[in-house]
Amino acid sequence: MKIKSIISLVLTVCLLFTFTGCRNDQNPAINSSDTENSTTNSSETEKPVTYTYSLTGLETTTPIKNNRPVALTINNIYTAQKVQCGVGQADVVFETEVEGGITRMLALYQNPTKEIGQIGTVRSVRVVFADLVASMDAVLVHHGIGGYAADRMSELGTDRIEINTNNYGKRENNGLAWEHTLYTSGEMLESALDKTGLGEGGMEKQWLNFSDEEISPENTASTKVVAKFNNYYHTYFFYDSEDKVYQKGSNGAPLKDYITGETEDFKNVFLLETKMGYYPNNKHRDIELSGGKGYYFTNGGYEEITWSKSGDHSPIKFKNKIGEELAVNKGNSYICIMNRSTCSFTAE
Repeated sequence: MKIKSIISLVLTVCLLFTFTGCRNDQNPAINSSDTENSTTNSSETEKPVTYTYSLTGLETTTPIKNNRPVALTINNIYTAQKVQCGVGQADVVFETEVEGGITRMLALYQNPTKEIGQIGTVRSVRVVFADLVASMDAVLVHHGIGGYAADRMSELGTDRIEINTNNYGKRENNGLAWEHTLYTSGEMLESALDKTGLGEGGMEKQWLNFSDEEISPENTASTKVVAKFNNYYHTYFFYDSEDKVYQKGSNGAPLKDYITGETEDFKNVFLLETKMGYYPNNKHRDIELSGGKGYYFTNGGYEEITWSKSGDHSPIKFKNKIGEELAVNKGNSYICIMNRSTCSFTAE
């Protein structure tokens, strides 16, 4: 009887250990596989979310509030270049002739905020800028309308904000004539987009074929590029090999921001040739935007390209010399649209 009792007791203890062990193996708190998954999920959760700017290909961890860019018409007459500001902070800048041999700029900012600071000086819109605004799905910001632009904006259905001292703009005594004194700011533009709701939407895809790897064209490196629009207006680009950017200049020297004193730096520079004529008033430029030949400068080198624009609301596209979509470095871009019959450039 004693032996049977002992055997019975041993069997009971073994069964208890067996059930206890099974319960421990099934306990999620100490399951090794679940612990690893928990660690992995925690790591993935902590990874910051990134957002990509469609105009530059650059990434940010700050949510992009206004994906639809604003496009400002910026004064570029020689006397006003010394009081320009905010140009170097633009994502894309177009420069082209408007009338009388002078050029004007259209500066695009995808997500204007107070960090951008003062921008200007702001001038009136021309037809070519209405066309470029439509191609970039941007909101036009300007002061005044000239040279047949009103009819063109009506045709295109242009979303626009006209600024003045009572509406997202301010006059500043900068020593120049009154027409060269109107400025706005990133903060004012952000407020304008919030109030009008025009900042919603925008390009869903990146504008250009931005490369994940840094591109350095094979053609001879250039420390200075001079875009000669005509006999009077030349825009300079001085290559900074340390920062790998081009400093925009005029009259043989880099320009400095009127407010910050910083150079106006651009990662990419495009020189595009096209046909230009005049509207019936024989004053304002009629600029063809269907396409043509051009050059792409980046990282101190350049390559020959072609460009095209397929429709009113289609963006400009670039191809390399063998007809493939051009790979472009991430960063901001400066684009000169030049009359093929009078333009030239030098690269030193």
